[in-house]
Amino acid sequence: MLRRVRIEKPSRPGTPGFAAGRTPSRTDVCAMASAAARLPDFPTACASRTRGLFLKCLLCLACLLPALAGAADLAAANRHLEAREYAAAERAYRELAQQGEAGAFYGLGVLYANGFGVKQDMAAAHRWFEQAAQGGHPDAMVKTGMGYVTGMGPAQNVEKGLPWLRKAAERGSPEGQFLLAIIEAKGVAGPPDMARVRALLEQSAVQGHAQAQGVLGLMLLDGSGGERDLKQAQYWLLRAAEGGDLSAANHLGMLYTNGAPGWLPDLAMARHWFGVAADLGGMNAAYNLARMLQKGEGGPRDDNAAYQRFEQAAELGHAEAQYLMGQRAERGAVKTARLIALHWYRKAAAQGHEAAAVRLREIERMEALRHRGPLDFGIWP
Repeated sequence: MLRRVRIEKPSRPGTPGFAAGRTPSRTDVCAMASAAARLPDFPTACASRTRGLFLKCLLCLACLLPALAGAADLAAANRHLEAREYAAAERAYRELAQQGEAGAFYGLGVLYANGFGVKQDMAAAHRWFEQAAQGGHPDAMVKTGMGYVTGMGPAQNVEKGLPWLRKAAERGSPEGQFLLAIIEAKGVAGPPDMARVRALLEQSAVQGHAQAQGVLGLMLLDGSGGERDLKQAQYWLLRAAEGGDLSAANHLGMLYTNGAPGWLPDLAMARHWFGVAADLGGMNAAYNLARMLQKGEGGPRDDNAAYQRFEQAAELGHAEAQYLMGQRAERGAVKTARLIALHWYRKAAAQGHEAAAVRLREIERMEALRHRGPLDFGIWP
């Protein structure tokens, strides 16, 4: 009859043990294996099999310990980086880099690319990223590929950068898939294959990449790279906008304003999505929202909110908003109103806004006349 044998915590002298919460060392594991080999025989048919399986598990654990320890050290280094403890992060990454840890190479690349605790050096960052990429790090493959494509760090070499992006995409990197899709769509890698571009975007989108979701939505909307699918276009554009993609939110605002084949206008929805895009820093969205607030479209009229959004758009560089801010300043009663108006007119005129340029010349001519004395007009006392 078989009987169960429970292996209790070792208690005899010379049997290894270690404190709870401490990662067992290789020595610990070897000692445990030795102790297991001395376990008393039990009169069952499966005793030797049980002992053999136990020893195999211990040997596997012994083999995994270096990797587990390395992962723990890398996690600690990453925590230093997240906590902005850059000096500690650099020390930890360098120690791990000496052991050939790809994640450490990548971490050092991040430090040098951003100037975190070290002098910013894009060439050094690229070297670290490339070492990490050679070690199989997908994010480093993206950084290395884009470094070559853009010339940020190394000399520009598109032919050398594209293979790294393709490797990252094959490894399932959503950023790699998105960037490769955009590069191929622009024809940098040759005549664009829009069906392949759409496939890459979909691979990235299903992993939650907001920008890929937005671009995929637009391709589905106009049928680029495949059949037009309005339902899927709405789905991906909404997911992208909800995920914080400014372009998608602004496009939703435009689509709900003007409509599209199969897409009915809805000014309340347009106002909502322009608001989302404006909050994300969208210049055109801020201007469009200001106009809707000013006219009471898609909701109640709100002049104060409209002014704030016009000001936001102007500060972001919208020429028409700058011109309108100049007009509003001229109507102001404060002493600095004219200076404020000149400020906005100059900014708008610099962008080619004709009405702003005309008004700017008028004000400057009036200012010149106001400061001229009798002698300037040939009038003698």
